Amino acid sequence: MPSPQQQYVLSLQQAGYVCDVSCVVRIDGPLDAERLRTALQCGVVPRHEILRTTYEHHPGVVTPYQAVRAELDPLWQDGTAEEEQGASGSPLRVRLRRESPQLHFLDLTLSAAAGDSCTLRNLVAEWAVLL
Repeated sequence: MPSPQQQYVLSLQQAGYVCDVSCVVRIDGPLDAERLRTALQCGVVPRHEILRTTYEHHPGVVTPYQAVRAELDPLWQDGTAEEEQGASGSPLRVRLRRESPQLHFLDLTLSAAAGDSCTLRNLVAEWAVLL
């Protein structure tokens, strides 16, 4: 069952509002994008249920059901790829932008039902340790 705050965010989303938190992470130097993605998918996401949580709407039920998946890869978009990879319904979306061989940006977007700016800060810190 979603918390009252999550229920509020989900009701806003159902009404068509975008309720996300986001940040941009600057990475200086060469980057191994596959290692970066693997650290997120295999190191960070499995440790945190909220990053594998979806909300299912059933006919006749006002409040959606929380479903924690055993595996749920974040949506990942690499600036060199044309399409996103990962699971739809994931609360986390990552876009890698390559400005040059030595300068990269990660755009992280998290559903407000899954966390806030502090959540993103902690996620990035944990992710960086794995690299």
